[in-house]
This record gives sequence, structure tokens and C-alpha cells, in this order.
Amino acid sequence: MISLILQEFLILPLHGRTYTWYKPDGGCKSRIDRVLVNHNWMTKWSSSYQKGLRRTVSDHCPIILEVKVRDWGLKPFRCLNAWFSHPNFKEFVSNKWVNYRVEGWDSFIVKKKLKLLKADLKEWNRQVFGNLDETIERHKQSIHELDLIDDVFGLEDIEIVKRNEVSALLLRDLKRKDSLNFQKALCNWIKEGDANSRLFHNYINRRRKRNEIVGLEVNGEWREEAAEVKQENA
Repeated sequence: MISLILQEFLILPLHGRTYTWYKPDGGCKSRIDRVLVNHNWMTKWSSSYQKGLRRTVSDHCPIILEVKVRDWGLKPFRCLNAWFSHPNFKEFVSNKWVNYRVEGWDSFIVKKKLKLLKADLKEWNRQVFGNLDETIERHKQSIHELDLIDDVFGLEDIEIVKRNEVSALLLRDLKRKDSLNFQKALCNWIKEGDANSRLFHNYINRRRKRNEIVGLEVNGEWREEAAEVKQENA
């Protein structure tokens, strides 16, 4: 029963202390108290964590659930494998690279062109890929509406062609979404193309929690506020 529960829920990381229960005689201690959340929660509030507070007369420590978004600065640029599935991607990159006009020594030119290309790729990604989830839902709705018409009146040739075209677009975007999830999850033991969005999201959420920076030690003091850390290192 416990194993089934753990498959459906995630245990949030505990900050502030290691244990939440202490036997009065000091004979043992344990982390009994904890917050469980499901995977939908982690998708919306991936920065959630539980914090252990000071205890008083009780042998249990109170814990609270906190959601805190920390802005540590700019995120590194990452090339997405799904871009290569687009027929115009390589041509886009090649044309942009050739048309950049930068003067200077070779290493400076390469550095400057990469910076310009990064900005153009971000904009291209926004325009071409956009929000995949919304696009996929539109494809599904279009197919559903045509199916309802087919149920009652049948489809004309042009409508049959349209449904096949939308189905092809849906399959393409689903593959792109799986490729994005695969890359984010970094599950090398799973074959790319295995359509298991829930599994991918589970690994993405766990990886985010494992890699999340919740605080830094600055001059011997633990700081959790990003603004304070930035100020100390300015």
C-alpha cells in the first residue's frame, strides 16, 4: 500500500532541519512528519518545499509548505533537439549566420555571432513552436469537430483531406513534445519516442528539485534570498 502511495505522490525536500521527531530520552530520532504532493502540483509549483520549524514542548517539529520562486539570474541557453525536426531549421540558422555583419578578430566574431543567433533562435522558437500544449489541443479539437460532422452527415472530400492534414500535424507536434520532455528529463535509459508524458514529467519534476538552488553560504552565513546573495557578490 505504501509503495502505491509513493508512486502517486512526491515527498517534498525538507529545509531547515533533518529530522521532525525526537524521542524524549534521546534514544532515537526520525523524519516522521512530511508533506506529500501529486505530480500535477509539482507541474504548477515546482519550487515547493517543506520547512521544519522550531519545536516547543512537543516531540514533533511543526512543518510548513512554502512556494518560493528565487531569481538567481539569467538561465543558460540550451539548444533543443526538437528544433532539428523542423524542415526549415538548418536553413534558418545558416542564413542568419551568413548575414550577420561583425568585424574584429576571429574569436570575437564567433562569440558575437553566437550571441546574435541565440536571440534569433529564441524568437524563432516562440513564433514557430509557440505553446505546444495549446497547439496540440487545437488539433485535437479540430479532429473532434470533423468526427462529429462525419458521424451525422459524412465528410466531403475537402473535409477528409483537412482531417488527414490535421492528424499529421497532431502527430508531428506530439513527437516534438515527447522530444522536449525526453531532453528535459534526461532519462537515457528510456528510448526517445516512447510517448509517456506522465513518466517524463515525473522525472523532470524530480530533476528540478534535485538541481534547485535553495540557498548559498555567504561569508559563513546561510542566505536564501537571491537579492542578498547577488548583493554580496556584486
